[in-house]
Amino acid sequence: ELAGFDSADSFIEAIGRGQLFPKAEWAPLIFSEAANGDSAALGIVQRCGEELGFSALAVLNQLGMDSSFLPQAFPVVLSGSLFRLKPSLAKIVERTLMAHAPYASDLKLIELAAPPVSGAIIFIMNELGMNTDELRPNLLETASAINTKTGDE
Repeated sequence: ELAGFDSADSFIEAIGRGQLFPKAEWAPLIFSEAANGDSAALGIVQRCGEELGFSALAVLNQLGMDSSFLPQAFPVVLSGSLFRLKPSLAKIVERTLMAHAPYASDLKLIELAAPPVSGAIIFIMNELGMNTDELRPNLLETASAINTKTGDE
């Protein structure tokens, strides 16, 4: 029904042939159906969580972060409303990281406390030679307030 197909088979066939692409607005419905036990929706959520975990692993590998580099717990920052609204997704990411990275046993998943744009702004300020230590708290507070008013991620 969601995409105008008369059956699940024709829907899946259209995706497989590249005639239909998943849309972000489908996420709430998929999570809702997964919560109701729908096996297809559960599979989608599982696959998405695993892919996000593998993406995090790729970043760690690109940064050269391995057990010799990480003698203690390290944070993995989760950003986006799906992690905030659907903790089950974060658990899948965590399991994927721990299963595929022996050094990830001490990882700590944390939610991004400020809008993602804050990091870019701080980076630019640092590049311009500005001292962000004093400005950072006000910047994060302001960006968070704007984010709350607009509902942006």
